Amino acid sequence: MNTGTTIRISRIQKTITVLSDDQLGEVEKLLKKIVPPSDTKNIMKLKGLWKDKGFETINVEKEIQGIRREVMQAIERRDI
Repeated sequence: MNTGTTIRISRIQKTITVLSDDQLGEVEKLLKKIVPPSDTKNIMKLKGLWKDKGFETINVEKEIQGIRREVMQAIERRDI
């Protein structure tokens, strides 16, 4: 959004705050006519987003054991 658009939106927002309930209803009707209905074809589904990205081959138990081993070695290296 450019600066001009931002300024116009700000002016419209200030004007809307002083409108009566009936006037707000008219604005809402006008906006429904102007703004096209949302296109459901543009909905992005995230199901399966990580499929075939390499996570399937991770051996979780082996990874946890490796991390525990590293932590234990780090603890043993300390002078306590």
